[in-house]
Amino acid sequence: MFPPTYAGAVYATEKRRLPGKADPVDCVLLDSVQSLANRIEDALQQAIDGGALAMPLIVVNFGDAVADVWRVTSLQAPHRAADAILRDSLTDQKDDKGKPLPFRKSEVGTAITNSSLANATGLFQYCPHALILGIWDSTGPKGGLGAKFARALVSEIVGIDIEIGARSRSRIDPLQIGLNAGPIYRLANGGWTIDPDEAIQEEKNGKLSGKACLYRRNKQKQNVYFEPGPLFENAETKARAWTYHPKLAKVVRETPATVTVKLFGENDTVEIGKDLLILSVPSSRIPKEGKPSSANHGNVTPDTKDEDGTELVGGVTLSHAEHTAVLSLPQLRRLRFPIEKLPEGKTQMDVDNAARTVLAALALVGLTLSLERGCDLRSRCLLFPEGPLSFELLETPGKPTPITLDSTQAIGIYKQAVDAARNLGLPWDTTPITLEPSPELIALVKKSQELAAVGGEDEGE
Repeated sequence: MFPPTYAGAVYATEKRRLPGKADPVDCVLLDSVQSLANRIEDALQQAIDGGALAMPLIVVNFGDAVADVWRVTSLQAPHRAADAILRDSLTDQKDDKGKPLPFRKSEVGTAITNSSLANATGLFQYCPHALILGIWDSTGPKGGLGAKFARALVSEIVGIDIEIGARSRSRIDPLQIGLNAGPIYRLANGGWTIDPDEAIQEEKNGKLSGKACLYRRNKQKQNVYFEPGPLFENAETKARAWTYHPKLAKVVRETPATVTVKLFGENDTVEIGKDLLILSVPSSRIPKEGKPSSANHGNVTPDTKDEDGTELVGGVTLSHAEHTAVLSLPQLRRLRFPIEKLPEGKTQMDVDNAARTVLAALALVGLTLSLERGCDLRSRCLLFPEGPLSFELLETPGKPTPITLDSTQAIGIYKQAVDAARNLGLPWDTTPITLEPSPELIALVKKSQELAAVGGEDEGE
């Protein structure tokens, strides 16, 4: 079983105390709270797209503005309704000059911005799943004081009683490209070349240093520059004043067997045999960032360690995995949902409980849908349940009530809860609110795609 890897290519391991075990047991995280929340959101989105479910949704419609991006919904945005993708999009509302209002200044955006534990009606109306899976509006108008709601639904999968294995690596190249064929250098378009004169050159104080950029960056995402050998004075001085290649160097004299060429920046010359005019760098000098293997060429010797000697972790064996999900009703009870007018004979508590019931039902819909899709978490991490999905209602201390539930039953309960909430006057519109990405956001996405296409952009910070 292969768990997710985190910074430094490590697994999230820890010891846990388990029933029936005298000592703590080695365990590993197979799927995190955040990851499972995303799986629940994806299951809800698929149900909406398939017509099996209806719920409030905010959609940023990219259309054909950028390649490979059609839309981003509030179920797909990393920070839900508080995400920068929504923040940097435009509504169909107009300001006093006739320009589209940014999302945050619109009626919908304002309702989300002003949401709080005492008045969560705005989020309930436009992005209810944020009240279940959590949200922090840290990039909104209020900054760090923006709306902050803890998760009511927490779910994770943990591997129990584990042993970490070793991973081997190897590759046989049918072309038999050898290490001495390198180094390879990076071109300005992101490709590679074995000619250092064609490569990106290091600049210092506005001048080229004579070092060429190797194909790969190092672990710190920095360019690595390399001087493959002596610099020669270029015979074609209009192109460059120097060259790495003796065959392009200024010839001082020539015999049938040798060529004497001039070194760059010096009065010295060097005599080279004509059969050695192909520039060659000893393999012992080639940094790993410039090896042919950095461009996926050449053989990789079978090993269980990477190039710097670090042991390659190769998954885990485990006795079993446990999937635990907790829906916190106390967290839902913290939420209040004031409305302008209470129905006759009804109290605010009736309205609050109706909204909380909708949220609890929606949480169970997302959880059952995601589990029924299967647990193929990643390559070589496929789990299958030993028994049917079961819940326990922790209502009476010490006496949990067992409950069986599938997605069909959960959706039925959810629809009844929504109807009851609407009858009490709670806002619930399942017509998607459509936004358009701002020109600045479109330009940023396009530029990022262009940089990625030439290998000049790193993901993340």
